[in-house]
Amino acid sequence: MPPPPSPYPPSRIAAIAASAEWDWLMRVPAVETLRRVWVQQFYAEEPVRWRAASDLPPSAVVISPEARYSKKRETAWTGDKAHLTETCDEDMPSVVTDVDTTVATTVDHAVTAAVQARLATRGLAPREHLADTSYVTADHLVTSQREHDCTLLGPIHEDYSWQARGHGLRGRPIHDRVGTRARDLPAGAG
Repeated sequence: MPPPPSPYPPSRIAAIAASAEWDWLMRVPAVETLRRVWVQQFYAEEPVRWRAASDLPPSAVVISPEARYSKKRETAWTGDKAHLTETCDEDMPSVVTDVDTTVATTVDHAVTAAVQARLATRGLAPREHLADTSYVTADHLVTSQREHDCTLLGPIHEDYSWQARGHGLRGRPIHDRVGTRARDLPAGAG
């Protein structure tokens, strides 16, 4: 009897394709899409690892014409982006309560309000919603409380604009319109 396939999808997909009993699964569109995604995003040999960005296929010819290249911190990929919401009570099991899929180039904070609205519609709105930095904006902090009686917790995204990197007026001397005294702009101004 052959050893069981690796828990990683490339090995499982190869085992399905080689099996006379399960080969029909390869004709299921979702399984074929999964196979293509894995081939395009990962090296299939063991151990499975991400493809280098320089070795990714052109984004227009990958999974689908809607697939887009994106990068978040050190991770780059071509495809879609999944936004998962789950419970995190210490004394309860974690349960996924919402799943949203967007094109890869969608900024994370663009889905926060819709996620909270869907949770509220299902009666699953939390009292506290812990979120990653990229999902929190000042507006979300206010609207979460006002519209859903939910306290959104998470750090607000840093300002990565060109002005914040020292190319704008922030922190640089300016002149009063009335006089010629130089002064620094207060933090947050400019």
